[in-house]
Amino acid sequence: MTITQPETQLLPSKISSVAVIGGGPAGLTSVYELLHTSKDGISTVGGGLPLEPAFTKIQGFEQLSQIGGVWNASLDKTDPPVPSSKTLKLERFNDPFVLKPRKPIPKDLVIGKEVIKPLEILHPQYSNSAVYEHLYTNIPEELMSFSYQQLPRLSESSIRPFLRHYEVLERLKLLESTYDLGKYYRFNTEVESVSYNPNSKSWTLVSRTINYGDQTETWRSEVFDAVIVAGGQNNIPYYPQIKGLQSFIQSYPNKLIHAKTYRSSEQLANKNVLIIGSSSTASNIISTGFPVAKSIYLSRRSPKHNFDYLNRVFASDGIIPKPEVEEFHQDGTIEFNDGSLLKDVDLIIIATGYLYHAPYLQEGLLDLNNPIESPIYSKKADNLYLHAFNIKLPTLAFVGIPNTPTVWRAIETTASAVAGIWSGSKRLPPLEDQLKWRLERIEESTNDKRFQQYPTDSAKEKLIDPLFELAPKGRTNPLPDDQYKQVINKSFGDSERLFYEFKNGVLKDK
Repeated sequence: MTITQPETQLLPSKISSVAVIGGGPAGLTSVYELLHTSKDGISTVGGGLPLEPAFTKIQGFEQLSQIGGVWNASLDKTDPPVPSSKTLKLERFNDPFVLKPRKPIPKDLVIGKEVIKPLEILHPQYSNSAVYEHLYTNIPEELMSFSYQQLPRLSESSIRPFLRHYEVLERLKLLESTYDLGKYYRFNTEVESVSYNPNSKSWTLVSRTINYGDQTETWRSEVFDAVIVAGGQNNIPYYPQIKGLQSFIQSYPNKLIHAKTYRSSEQLANKNVLIIGSSSTASNIISTGFPVAKSIYLSRRSPKHNFDYLNRVFASDGIIPKPEVEEFHQDGTIEFNDGSLLKDVDLIIIATGYLYHAPYLQEGLLDLNNPIESPIYSKKADNLYLHAFNIKLPTLAFVGIPNTPTVWRAIETTASAVAGIWSGSKRLPPLEDQLKWRLERIEESTNDKRFQQYPTDSAKEKLIDPLFELAPKGRTNPLPDDQYKQVINKSFGDSERLFYEFKNGVLKDK
């Protein structure tokens, strides 16, 4: 069944049970926010739990064995470096439903009854983290936390003001242990289906828990008043459709990988390397790989990046610039769109991002432009008021969609807005006002890629503050003033400094 646009929005008179999909930063702060909202719509964030909570059942779902999401490193495990030969033959390896097909739901599954089956994994799960050894944040430590966290002072480090990947995970584990958030999660559990029941105005969620001990999987069907989607943005790698890529991978299976499976600069040692993409990940791989690689070529679709410092570092000495790849030839030659050719490449790293993937959602619940042809940073997740509330069905919310340097405070504010609306403390504006906001956002963002991007200068005014207006009574603004702008703007210089310190061998990736 496809969901159609309603003329009016309907919120149940009372929302008691909530499902939270995802155990990363967005999922954890969503659970925390819901727990700290009282029945009368007052926030107790920063303090104890309310005597009468607004939500009596909060159930989190996380596909990994512990919290952390993308920060839950799996350095000794990776997803497949390239699509399988079966997937390549379909020539649709940029389609997330081809890379990871839906799993059939048992026909005998009914609400309230578990179905236990032998464990069956037919396709790659794409559940391993993209974290690599030397990964550090590109956001300063002051903003890599939630406003209510009391964090210990960190010792000095060569990569300050940023955090190593394991320091981020430590912060998340501290959040989990301090507030006992783990008990609200079901781990090793993947959500397989989320569908809306118009008669009861509720949601049916089907999940599958993998029991590795006895090699079984437990299926459950449950009903919730509301659902939060807090994940799915960094799981399925995006492989651009480039002429000859399918045959090239089959002919040279060890020559090409996606950045999600990159783990250390040792993979570049004594090799001629081509990196496709101009993200911060590409910058990190280049900076640590440069001292050990034989040569590094960088292929960019656009010669100009939004961040000036990335334009400078990508043009630094020793990095050989190349335009967009036009074709992979059978003899191993790579052709670019200016007609130039590159031979004798030992390793190609595709650093082009990820596909947004929420395959469990009923058709029509999330509108993505060009859903299988472009990575998440190029997408417009449409028909979500403030990128959070489904305009069609506001008991479905998304936490973590916007791309902004203030991302942690943005997801915290989004979670607080969800708690405010669903507890009845605040009300969504009329439907026509939400649609007006959407149209204005489309006009000011000029293209789909910028629709959910909020640069430093506009993040508070355009995103954080409008969301905060929907937060429960008594809640404090996670981003109370403009001091964050100075912190972020300074960090660009720190990012550039660290790039050269790694590139010149002053710092090591170990």
